Order: sequence, then structure tokens, then C-alpha cells
Amino acid sequence: MKDVYMIEPRGWNTWDVQQVNGLMHLPSGSMVTFGLFDPRTGEHHTQFNWRSGVHRVGPHAADGSYCHIDLQWGEAVVRLEYAADGDQLVCRAQAVHNPDGVLLVLSTALPWRASRATHTLDTVPPALAGA
Repeated sequence: MKDVYMIEPRGWNTWDVQQVNGLMHLPSGSMVTFGLFDPRTGEHHTQFNWRSGVHRVGPHAADGSYCHIDLQWGEAVVRLEYAADGDQLVCRAQAVHNPDGVLLVLSTALPWRASRATHTLDTVPPALAGA
């Protein structure tokens, strides 16, 4: 009989290939997603995937301990970086180019029937300053 090895769900990583701007905490299913908002037009952009919106792919550790990706929407280019150690997650969003003054939007989600929320956000920048 062949041995089957399962990866234990732990920590944070970028598991949703349809949304490269999102992170998931595997044990709980909690998600953090970064999006952009244009206050001039009222338009939100939250769907970044490999076919649309990736400006540059940086390093990505297989264990989810570090990831860097630059996303583009119109003229705006935003650098997302995160570092994770177990259940701890630190994120940074930086405007590389932001001539139109788009704002960063941070969304969180819990899976259906989640029994508890175990993650808190210490600080959330209200906007991306022009680069």
C-alpha cells in the first residue's frame, strides 16, 4: 500500500490563484484581500489574477513566510508584501506609482459558519500616498 502524506493546514499563504491579492489563514479559512478604490469615479477594483492586473511578481516562499507582488490598475501600481510566521501576519502596501490618488481597500472574510474570529488588525493605512 502506498503511503499518503497530507500537508497540515497551518499559517497564512496565497492559496487562491484566482485572486492574487488575497491571503488565507488555512486553519480557520479567514481571508484578507487588498483592493483599490478610485475616489474620482467611485469604482472599486478587487479582482486581480494572473491574467489581469499583475505588474511584477517578486519572491514567494513556498511555506508562505514571505510574498511580494506588484499589482496594476490603470496607471496605479501598488506593491503588496507580506510576511507570516505561523498565525502572525504582517502586510505592507506601498504605492509605486499613483498619479490618480487611488485608495487602498482592505477586506476581511470568515468562512461560513466560522465559530470564532481569531485574528485582529493592528493598523490599516487609510490611503496610499502618491509615490
